[in-house]
Amino acid sequence: MIARLHITIAGCFIALLALASPLSAQDAGTDAGALTLSQCLALAEKNNADIKIARAKVAEAEASYKGKLGLLLPQIDANLSYDRYREQLPSKKQRFGESLDDYYAELVMKLPLFQGGKNWGKIKAAKMNLDAEKQRLELARRTVSIAVKRAYYERVRSAITLDIQKELSKNLEEQVSIAKLLYAGGKFSVVDMLKVETQAASAKDALKNAENALRIRSLALGRILGLETPVETSTDVEIIESNFTISRACLAEGFSKNPEILTAQFQLEKSRYDEMTAEGAHYPYLSLRGNYNVEDKTFFPGNPNWYVGVIMTIPIFHGGSDAAAVSEVKARTAQYQAKLDDVRKELAVRFESSEATIIDSLNRLATTAKVLALAEESYKTSLLKYKSGKLSALELIDAQTVWYNARLGHKKLLIDTHITMAEIEQICPHAVVRQPGGKQ
Repeated sequence: MIARLHITIAGCFIALLALASPLSAQDAGTDAGALTLSQCLALAEKNNADIKIARAKVAEAEASYKGKLGLLLPQIDANLSYDRYREQLPSKKQRFGESLDDYYAELVMKLPLFQGGKNWGKIKAAKMNLDAEKQRLELARRTVSIAVKRAYYERVRSAITLDIQKELSKNLEEQVSIAKLLYAGGKFSVVDMLKVETQAASAKDALKNAENALRIRSLALGRILGLETPVETSTDVEIIESNFTISRACLAEGFSKNPEILTAQFQLEKSRYDEMTAEGAHYPYLSLRGNYNVEDKTFFPGNPNWYVGVIMTIPIFHGGSDAAAVSEVKARTAQYQAKLDDVRKELAVRFESSEATIIDSLNRLATTAKVLALAEESYKTSLLKYKSGKLSALELIDAQTVWYNARLGHKKLLIDTHITMAEIEQICPHAVVRQPGGKQ
């Protein structure tokens, strides 16, 4: 009986030595196929559907603008016609003799001289639309960038959770083995044994949930990158130094370089040029017309002729449609003005909210770092006491759980801070002035 007890105690100490190993081990590093954040951003720039669509819209707007420039240039057309008459017209007979055939060819040139600003308004509106689409492309890039960063860090969060949960589950399984040995040696009650097994079963269930969560996060990141497969990433998280600053220059400038502001401004300018186009319908139209033609009874007609003239069209009554078009565009202009003001206010609120969140997160990071150090020290002390028989297994499990939760809490807060920094940098790319960091 004594020999059996000695074997049991020796087995317990061997197993307990294995429990100490996670304290010196780092979280899982980058796998061979894992992508860094910069690689994910490069893939998104190349494959993301929103960016592709925004690029295509820029190309469409550019083609439309180039097409509108043609409104200021001469329009030249060539017309060819052949007519066969039942009876010869007197005017034709006088011109080219006996024939029922009439061949006619002409070259026509039209040049707008004055359109009441209508054509110029169309050209400038097309240019503003092109500029707006370029800003939408930049906005799409920033939106996709923050989406990639958020998905990347959420995937890192899930990977870290899984790694820590694996450690916890492994240690609890080992403690179940130790508990069985102690129970067999009469050193553990049935109730304590069941408590340890319950903790191990809960940890195993949490491990499965963590694996599923990681799979979902990997697929979500891959989807943003334009892929159909899950994406692997590193589980390293950059340390956030506390001695960085947040520049408020963008806020002071009214976010004048932000693509959301610029898009709203160009939309407003486009609407104002649309007003010019609509108001041009009230003014006379003046254009130059030139014509060179030949007409005869043969296929290669003769009798050349030409004329040049000026045409003026004066709008008198169009049933109120022109006035209604002007009112419609003015109402749209008022909407774009209100939208511009609202975008500027929204950006200011988002910027200041992110700034306050970052400051709060830094304070909490300092607190969780202290909690983490205390929890680690408590776990080490509990482990030593447990080895010397001064602490029960359940007390050791409690200390171990606090230690793992502290690790998870600190990592999660660190990741949340990175996401908030990415959000403020989406609004103003140079707002966060970082100091060199490492890995945490």
